[in-house]
Amino acid sequence: IELVIKAMKTHANNEEVGDNGCWALAMLGSHDKTREMIAQQGGIELVINAMKQFAKSDDIQNNGCMALAALACDNKENCAAVAEHGGLELVLKAMKEFTDEEEIQDNGCAAIGNLSFCNVSNRVSVTEKGGLELSMSAMERFTTNVSLQASCCCAVGNLASSQKEDNAEIWLNGVIDAMKRFPSNDDVLRLGCHALESWSSVSLKCRSYVETHDGVSLARHAWKFSLSRKAKVRLKLEILTIPNRFIFNDDFLSRNPSV
Repeated sequence: IELVIKAMKTHANNEEVGDNGCWALAMLGSHDKTREMIAQQGGIELVINAMKQFAKSDDIQNNGCMALAALACDNKENCAAVAEHGGLELVLKAMKEFTDEEEIQDNGCAAIGNLSFCNVSNRVSVTEKGGLELSMSAMERFTTNVSLQASCCCAVGNLASSQKEDNAEIWLNGVIDAMKRFPSNDDVLRLGCHALESWSSVSLKCRSYVETHDGVSLARHAWKFSLSRKAKVRLKLEILTIPNRFIFNDDFLSRNPSV
């Protein structure tokens, strides 16, 4: 980590170093401890600076989005730091300017989802700046990309609490379609289940829509027959934080334990 950080600082004007540095920090940021180390040594700022300096480089925008997604994963401090230094806006800008770059759309959606998970302010900012619309647009255009579909389900679920019910049908249809398209993929199903449960808690109208469009049966079937044990354990931890659970209520979970 120290060598990557040093190289990015020393060669800040070198595009290739910036590109490979962002990629390296994305790979190194896949663990809790290394995430913290990278942030403490200024890695978040270096990624953001590279994205600003080389705004026309699709490679740096892609690896930058991937790095910010990794560093923001399950880390409140890093989520706040990315937003504070303008990283959220850069992710959205990259998605707007590189609409046909599938990897940028995938990593951008992942960044939106992770940055929104444990930060209310980020959820509001993403909503106001059209982040959910960008995610849904990518979801509709790259229907065969399983990683992108999972990332979009993540974004839709994590942003539910900051949304109004007006456009709920659009977001929910995207999630339901993804779950039907990839009926055996742990990531799509887990994140899709979380999204459906999250939106069911927004309003009775959303709950009714989920129920009448096969969302409840789809999610419960995934729990019973498709999700791995590991995915169910993780999903349970995520959904227990949702108020007024409807799909995975206490009665369902007691009759269908995760282990």
